[in-house]
Amino acid sequence: MKPTGSAIILLATAVVYFIITASNAYSFDDQETHPDLTERAIINSSFNSYLVNTLGITEGVEKKFKGISLFSSNKSVMEWMKKGSTDEDDPPCRASNHFHNPRLPWDQSYNTDAPEYISFWCHNVPPTWPLFSNITWATGLTQKSQTTPDTRDRQDMGWENARTYFHQALTSNTEAGREDKFIKTFNAVGQVMHLLEDMAVPAHVRNDFQSHLVFMGIKLDAKFTDWWANPFEYYVKNHPTLITAADPAGPTFTNPRLTDFWDTTDTAGDSPGAGLAEIVNRGYLSDQTIPGNNDVISDPYYNVHMFPLPQLVTGISESIDYLPNAKEPTRYLSRQVCPSCDGRIDHFVAYSLFTSEAERKAQTPNPKLRLYYLDDNVHKTYAGELLLLAVGYSAALLDYFFRGTINLTPVADGVTFRTVKVTAQNNTPGEAMGTGEAKLVIRYKPLAETDLGGGKYLLSYATEGTSPSDYSYKVSKSLSVNLTDPQELTFDFSDNPLPYNFDDITMQLVFKGKLGNEEGAVAVSRLEPIDSIYTDIGLSLPSSGVYAKTTATTFNELRVTAQADIPGGLTGGEIKLALEYREAVSDPFQSAPVASAPVDAAEYIIRVPEKNSVSTLPQGAPVELVFDLSTVQLPVYATDVYVNILYADSGTEKLHAIGFLDISEPTPVDFFNNTDFVCLGGQWYQAGTNDALVAADNAGNHNHIYDDDIDTYEHDFTNIHEKNSPTGSPVNASASTFDFLELGPIPPATLKRMGYILTDYSFQYSFLANWVHTDPKDVHWGWTETANLFSGTAVINQTDSNGDHYYPRMYNMRGKLMWGSTGVIYEKYLPANFNCDYVALPAVP
Repeated sequence: MKPTGSAIILLATAVVYFIITASNAYSFDDQETHPDLTERAIINSSFNSYLVNTLGITEGVEKKFKGISLFSSNKSVMEWMKKGSTDEDDPPCRASNHFHNPRLPWDQSYNTDAPEYISFWCHNVPPTWPLFSNITWATGLTQKSQTTPDTRDRQDMGWENARTYFHQALTSNTEAGREDKFIKTFNAVGQVMHLLEDMAVPAHVRNDFQSHLVFMGIKLDAKFTDWWANPFEYYVKNHPTLITAADPAGPTFTNPRLTDFWDTTDTAGDSPGAGLAEIVNRGYLSDQTIPGNNDVISDPYYNVHMFPLPQLVTGISESIDYLPNAKEPTRYLSRQVCPSCDGRIDHFVAYSLFTSEAERKAQTPNPKLRLYYLDDNVHKTYAGELLLLAVGYSAALLDYFFRGTINLTPVADGVTFRTVKVTAQNNTPGEAMGTGEAKLVIRYKPLAETDLGGGKYLLSYATEGTSPSDYSYKVSKSLSVNLTDPQELTFDFSDNPLPYNFDDITMQLVFKGKLGNEEGAVAVSRLEPIDSIYTDIGLSLPSSGVYAKTTATTFNELRVTAQADIPGGLTGGEIKLALEYREAVSDPFQSAPVASAPVDAAEYIIRVPEKNSVSTLPQGAPVELVFDLSTVQLPVYATDVYVNILYADSGTEKLHAIGFLDISEPTPVDFFNNTDFVCLGGQWYQAGTNDALVAADNAGNHNHIYDDDIDTYEHDFTNIHEKNSPTGSPVNASASTFDFLELGPIPPATLKRMGYILTDYSFQYSFLANWVHTDPKDVHWGWTETANLFSGTAVINQTDSNGDHYYPRMYNMRGKLMWGSTGVIYEKYLPANFNCDYVALPAVP
């Protein structure tokens, strides 16, 4: 239907009036006062400590976040919250939801005295705005007993929205998503703080929209719309130091409800309460709600401003004082009976300059004259009390939003790549925690890989610092929990396993559910470090007894036994090896630390597929995996060696499980022939000499036959078989069972490095060698060759998480460095008398 000419005029008039008045229908100034109040509340809250100590945001409120929008600014947490306190008044019709009369039920406590043209514009001209009370607009609740907030049209920055954004920020697995939701969180909390701060303006708790339309005078240096304002708000705006001087006075609730910060009752009544709206409604006046004025006016409009408190009783305490720069005094009515006011004037309400003493005392006052009004001395008095309430209550509300904390403790041996076990316990003072949903978030610094070609990659160091952009995140599946009591919880990461290359890894539990009297509250734990990740694929030595062996300078094959420690096992995927290592720049077997490469990166990675296309790992059934390293060899100078077995989808390479094992670094297998000397009676004798024979006879049967007591002759060794096996399952070397075979001969005073192995740090090894007689005088042919079994310790050559470097301490055997923990020294001596020191022997060339 096309509007008539009169309708067009009415609409145009409404638009003009709306532009003039609606834009000034705020409470505190949204450009200066509200941001200042919000900043002051933040400073006087525990919010900064919460950011630093609970969320791990080390910069606290000074931490900058940049949104994902192309036009988003890079602002600090403080600035985003202050922006929220400004945004709550934009667009102007939003401010129609900033009133709450605590003497009415909450579904009726919204403002009802706005001019018709504003109501018409805001609530009838599309896009229309709803009309709610401040408490409902902020919380979505229309009564105290309600726990689930109502949806409000065009409201996406209320309390429940802030909680949703906060939960999304904490559980997002992308940094961009986290930053965007953190910004929305801080914005929304700032807007809710604005709404509570409005309750410190008497007009907003006494249904007094009209007091925002007072002409404040022509100001040539200001916008035309700034010529109208609420006098109290206008005074505070022009005296910003009142905010910084305010010592906050917050509530003293015990286990409060969210709505208690506004209003502790949801029905009409005179209960004193402790909600900010109740305190201000009962204790302060606004321009159109002074009882001595409005109760004598018969216009029904003023019935909405009838409040039982505060009452003005003339004659109890009246004072005379001057306004700043005024030449004539003003008479004031105080709340205290002097002299109990200690000589201080309580500027509670001023008498009208146009009202005579007789008029004030008349039984039937002139209804066209106002008996009382609020001047700047009154505004100063109100501001000194109300601003500290605004700061204190909004600071307490901020702490209430960010109050939920949880103690999180990893269960010993409970962290794997696919599941993480923790113990969670409510740590929120004075409030019980109940049912809800929980997620575990893993935060870590990923290490970038650079493809060097041929299956070899360069793994970079983690970035320095704690910038959020340096981190990546893994988020578990959601878990229904009840945290009334401490609980052991197991979180499922099977869809997105924990990383196997990382630095600075921590976990954080995020809970959303029942906390105190609030449903849907968000509580979090501190970032707890993860010290160890246990494998989902068990790895162990293969049947050969070593992971790899070589007689050359590189390892060309690696074998490992794997079994899935996952219900149902793993099938249908691909298995790959990710072998991490560094490389010593020179011979690392020197009993001293040796520099390693890469110099400016963490390590190298060799990536190769399983050689035999094994794709199934049954649960609990060991499978031997073989990896061909012939095209990308692992050097025997390798340090910091770690095995990762990756089980991923075919084609997509999405990981499903990881096996991890810290194996030994390349370990020499050494054989030393020391038969050119013999130890007798605690003294070394050169083998085969007359002195050695005499010493053997003296130590033996003393029959002066010098060839029947002990073999004191040199020997060569041939057919040396060496075998390695797991601890607890020893295997003796034999002519058919061996890892290394040295045909020889190995003459006396000779060190022979038979090869290198990769094994467990503790293992078993065995030697079997043939003794060869080289001296014709040696007639000792009577023994049988047997294998010798030893407990071995492999080389550790790596740097741990504390920066401590472990390197092989080689044994100096007659000037030759050998790894005695996997080697053997062959010699002859009298066992009962062997206490000779190898240091006394001459060095060999």
